[in-house]
Amino acid sequence: MGLATAALALALVGTALGGRCVTRSYGHGSVVCVCDAKQCGALEVLRTRAGPAAEDGSSTPFTMFTSSKAGLRLHQADGNFTNGYATTGSKVGDAEGEDEEDEYDDLEDGEEKTFMWTRGNVRLTVDTATTYQTVDGFGGAITDSAAINIHRLEPDVQDVLMRALFAPEGNAYNMLRVPMGGTDDSIRKYTYADSPGDVELERFKLADEDIQYKIPVLLNASRLSGGETRVIASAWTAPPWMKTTDQYVGGSLRREMYQAWADYHLRFLSEYAQRGVAVWALTSGNEPINAFFTPLLIRFNSMGWTPLQQRRWIGRHLGPALRRSPFNATKLLALDDQRMLLPWWLDIVFRDPVVRDLVDGVAVHWYWDIVDPRLGLEATHQHFPEKFLISTEASSADKPWDVAKVQLGSWARGEKYMTDILKDMNAWVTGWMEWSLVLDTQGGPSWSRNYVDVGVMVDPARQEVLLQPTYYAMAHFSRFVPRGSRRVRLQVERADLSGEAQPDEQGLSGRADVDATAFVTPDDTVVLVLHNAGDSDASVSVRDPRVGVTSVVLTARSFSTLLYSASERGGGGSGAAGEGARRERD
Repeated sequence: MGLATAALALALVGTALGGRCVTRSYGHGSVVCVCDAKQCGALEVLRTRAGPAAEDGSSTPFTMFTSSKAGLRLHQADGNFTNGYATTGSKVGDAEGEDEEDEYDDLEDGEEKTFMWTRGNVRLTVDTATTYQTVDGFGGAITDSAAINIHRLEPDVQDVLMRALFAPEGNAYNMLRVPMGGTDDSIRKYTYADSPGDVELERFKLADEDIQYKIPVLLNASRLSGGETRVIASAWTAPPWMKTTDQYVGGSLRREMYQAWADYHLRFLSEYAQRGVAVWALTSGNEPINAFFTPLLIRFNSMGWTPLQQRRWIGRHLGPALRRSPFNATKLLALDDQRMLLPWWLDIVFRDPVVRDLVDGVAVHWYWDIVDPRLGLEATHQHFPEKFLISTEASSADKPWDVAKVQLGSWARGEKYMTDILKDMNAWVTGWMEWSLVLDTQGGPSWSRNYVDVGVMVDPARQEVLLQPTYYAMAHFSRFVPRGSRRVRLQVERADLSGEAQPDEQGLSGRADVDATAFVTPDDTVVLVLHNAGDSDASVSVRDPRVGVTSVVLTARSFSTLLYSASERGGGGSGAAGEGARRERD
């Protein structure tokens, strides 16, 4: 089968179960989309590239997709930018060199050009010439619980679920986190080397959970994504006999076990590689501060590090061993814990230049954000601009006082995801990942009863897949912002109570209900992701000096993604030529 034929077949299969989302309300503010073997409204090949500008430069088309609390799910609407600006003013060309460079420099001296900056509650100006970080992708964790839940479904329902997660007609997730051993989202406590005293790891062995569940899911995800998945591996704890407490929960690594623990990581990479799973990155260990909160708050697998301990282990053991190994291209991510530790933790860890050189990036989680997470992220980027930042874990109802662990159809929880992704991407984060990608309607299974709420829940008894508002919050990024996209400058002007516009960069002021971010994709499409958190519709004007201006209405309590070609007016398309032009302008 040729590539074109295969692509056509994929499109036909992708739309066979598609169509309007079949909704169900559980009384938590919005609805879930229900998928089964016969139907799944989420499976649809969406238009991710807008058409080219008109040859005469009169208009540039855009497409906007909207999901809302009222029940819209990726609803498509089309419109146009126009450069036939209306009657709010004009600009007279200035003599050469008289004024600063602007978009009217092509006017002859004294020539008039009508200009309009359309009024709206929020006005957005897109500047594709100013670029920031490159996007790595979106996804979540294939924990034991996630993989077990997937396998509890009949094969045809499994296929629907996997496509909704990883295929181009689904959320196209391409970042996956896999635990090294057991976690709270497991049905038991274990590591791969639970035989006491096995320092040489002679009895190291992957678990049945890896062989039967996680690895098959990872391989299938890679197949569905066309080989685009990147796997990040994180360990929750060393074997108890390596630790100061001889327990899975709490404690820290014995100093004499530092090298054995580094060797454990390399052995994991080898075992997974032999089974066809290449690991793109290792983290320095999941949430090291958890061990200092046992047993009051944390009652699941954990192992503590201080920044000084972690610096020694990475710099003298894990880092050198990894770089000498066949897996020396594997990236190392520091922290893998809460943003409130930034930049303090890294300022200590990276004080050793050897460690700073060994570590490629920083992994962060969204829990316990006592202060605005952007502050720590911005400071970390300023201190260590060569390190990429990636958010590796998020879920709802993680706190002990969250009585209602699962709230099916909660729009409020979907908005928390959307808000966090927007803030993160506007503060240099390159990718965003959920915790367990698939849980049951209780929020598990979990041996520690640490139940949480995520984007995809399954009901094995009814053989149903329930797609939550949080799934669609991620969809508005993952389906339209592919790996290799670049975030671009977006100036946001909001009307204050006096009616005067207040300029603002990247939606950071928080003065209004609308926030946004913008990207340019590798095929030269501009992507704006917008969130209207207000209870009323919002009028938003979007201006790109190269294509014109338009106005859109954002439905109350909604997520929207707007796409248009980044090519110049009359340029006739996008793709390689457009990309070349953009690079030249940059």
